[in-house]
Amino acid sequence: MTRPAPPDPTPMEIERWEGFGGTWRVESVDDRRCRIALCRCDGGEIVDYFESEEPAIVRWAARRLSPH
Repeated sequence: MTRPAPPDPTPMEIERWEGFGGTWRVESVDDRRCRIALCRCDGGEIVDYFESEEPAIVRWAARRLSPH
């Protein structure tokens, strides 16, 4: 019997951003890349973007993409 793969961990860049009080949201994700907006803690203004083509990070982002 095989066990399901453990979930992909939160990317270090996102953990660090949250550690400083910032918020984030997944802006876009497809099968090859993702783009995450890094937002201020006092109103959600986008300050920067974190983009990745790393498969584990793309999977992580895909699970967090909210339907619009």
